[in-house]
Amino acid sequence: MKKTLYKFLSTLLVMGGVPMIAWADETDIDDFQYVGGTIPIIRIVEVSGSGYANFFSSITAEDYAVGYKETNNGATTLTVTANTEWKVLVKNDSFTPIEGYVKPASDLHLKIKNKTVVNEGEGDGGTLSDVFTNFAPLSETAQVLWSNTSTGDNRCTADIDFKVLLNAAKDIPGIYTTTVTYTVSAP
Repeated sequence: MKKTLYKFLSTLLVMGGVPMIAWADETDIDDFQYVGGTIPIIRIVEVSGSGYANFFSSITAEDYAVGYKETNNGATTLTVTANTEWKVLVKNDSFTPIEGYVKPASDLHLKIKNKTVVNEGEGDGGTLSDVFTNFAPLSETAQVLWSNTSTGDNRCTADIDFKVLLNAAKDIPGIYTTTVTYTVSAP
């Protein structure tokens, strides 16, 4: 044990008593944080505008004579935001019964128009369905109204108009309502 201690001390003396540890110059030490994760699929359809809640209130005798009443002011706007391909489906329910008469869902027609890409360079706004670029009947079965099968879109819009078929022999006075449902989904 003494021999080992003497060898250690003599080694220190020979080396000038300098410790064997070398001190490094000051350095910056980086620390890391990893940021990431999965971007979810986003498909949103929004309905805005003043709409047509009182559309039937303005029906006149002349409208019955031509067999319909229509709008042409685009008072409802659809806005789609999606980060992948999408389609918007549309359907409506039968109208509320009036004294036992149920006006068919197909008496309500829809037209889509004025497609606009709000954020240029972030999609092309897709394609409006040829069926609905002129007034076409809705039904209780969902139909494709608008779609983009190639890319997503950041806020593209289109306007909606309605036309209701009228029949003086069937459409008795009363409050008629129906629900139009827009659904966005994968193509």
